[in-house]
Amino acid sequence: GKVLGIEAREKSVEKANCAKEILGLDNVNFQVDDVRNLSPDKHGRFDVVLSTGILYHLEALDVCRSIQQMYDACNHMMILDTEISLFDRVPCEYEGETYWGVMLKEHDQGDAKEVKVSRTLSSIDNAGSWWITRPSLLNLLHRVGFTTVFELPRRPGGREDRIILVAIKGKQISDPSFDDRVPVPGQVPWPERAHRHVKGVNVWFNRPWVPGPIKSIMWRLFVRARNKELVSDYERVA
Repeated sequence: GKVLGIEAREKSVEKANCAKEILGLDNVNFQVDDVRNLSPDKHGRFDVVLSTGILYHLEALDVCRSIQQMYDACNHMMILDTEISLFDRVPCEYEGETYWGVMLKEHDQGDAKEVKVSRTLSSIDNAGSWWITRPSLLNLLHRVGFTTVFELPRRPGGREDRIILVAIKGKQISDPSFDDRVPVPGQVPWPERAHRHVKGVNVWFNRPWVPGPIKSIMWRLFVRARNKELVSDYERVA
């Protein structure tokens, strides 16, 4: 089979091609392009589409469009490794549905293009990014056409706001070794936990005089509490 890698930064593609030559990977090609341009007409269709560390660097509408584009480009499976939001503050209207997440900063508004490109762990151009919540992501995957979504178990000590999903096209399947998260057609979509946040956490995060280690401890405690609440909600709905 053939593999195509899409990367917006030319230097990253040069590094990838160097590794390709060293490893003798004749069936792998890398292309300088924006993942927001992904389409079957331009890039072809693939048995498996991987999106790793990209989705949470996009703006809200681009997040939704990218999920649709990846669905259109894959024949069987999409693997999605992404950050998610534990808050449902900022809505995004897409195809008649509302999805929720939060906005985060990628760059300053006045940053030059060269500065943005040099930051390899940030977006290629947009100043802000939108992190989608887990329920909204599951609902979005379901609505674009994926019939089954499995969530891979986190490694011990892994963060609750980083997930790996395997989305399947075609006939719905079930595997007891995974945790099936997406409802079958006809069931109620996964509900958002609107306006149910741990009180006081935002106050601490927004105070510049609070030491970084204290903020870090507060965040870890909050994430654990929030994750337990979400798991309980999923079990009730299921």
